[in-house]
Amino acid sequence: MGWRFDGNSNRSGVRRDFIQEGIVDLYLFKEEQDRVHFLIEPVDVQAVAKEKSITVPEAEELIYTKLSWDKWLYPGEPLSVWEHVISAVPQKRFFSAVVCPGMNACRLCAENNEAKARGVTENKLLPFSVRKRFILPLWSFALKRVLYMKQSQDFLGEIDRYIEKNGVGIDFDMFRIGRGFNTKYKSIYVGKSKMGELKDTVMSPDEVRTGIIISDEELSKRLGDLPEFPPKEMAAGSAETSVTQAPNVTDDEDVDAFALPFGTHKGRNLRELWDLGEEQYLEFLAQKASGIVNEKVKEFLAKVKE
Repeated sequence: MGWRFDGNSNRSGVRRDFIQEGIVDLYLFKEEQDRVHFLIEPVDVQAVAKEKSITVPEAEELIYTKLSWDKWLYPGEPLSVWEHVISAVPQKRFFSAVVCPGMNACRLCAENNEAKARGVTENKLLPFSVRKRFILPLWSFALKRVLYMKQSQDFLGEIDRYIEKNGVGIDFDMFRIGRGFNTKYKSIYVGKSKMGELKDTVMSPDEVRTGIIISDEELSKRLGDLPEFPPKEMAAGSAETSVTQAPNVTDDEDVDAFALPFGTHKGRNLRELWDLGEEQYLEFLAQKASGIVNEKVKEFLAKVKE
């Protein structure tokens, strides 16, 4: 009995080697192989049945639908979430994805509902389509830290077969090949784990579920202005959420607030990039960019390095 992927756990200038969503550091696949160990605990179904004086099928259901909400159990169900795929926003990032906080609190769901009201059918791509992802904690040997992998059922299903056969005390090599929409993620079973004593704290599934939802401010940076939210048909009393696009500035305004007009960090101002550790990217712009961007970046770097 391995993992189950039917969704019952849903309860309603430096190189980056992880992606932070909200307050959770998500694992980022690299072209170089990285040995990882999944931080999951084995659970004995027969022992649970005996302890609770219930049948084995009842114990399995208890594990899947209750116990695995608090701990990363195997067998059990990895934490499941829905995420919106943002694939074609005019003059914005070509591809992005954000975790849905729930239909009644999600402005992207509201946009989808408006599209349906305009006649967009289910068999066509909605403005912000959804897909299901599963999350598990792991230890990265390369980074020596706890990260959280967010991947598809197909990918984790391959790993599940090895864990079901060999137990949880094993390691895998992770890497990716290709780029963009041609990217493929790979895992290789490498045998018994080299994992030592874990000193980092592992967040509970519920903490991760809450922590991976990005802020309204971050969503605004990715998308810019969105339709009014919440829509009028939602329940009265819902808090209004304003969405603003990061401003650009003129030459005589504070250089810290200058927002990049292009690229991966479009809409972010120079102070934000510096605080995020993107000094290497700013140095690149100071050497390769032209016009107002080059001038502002050089002025900013001179200011912060004084």
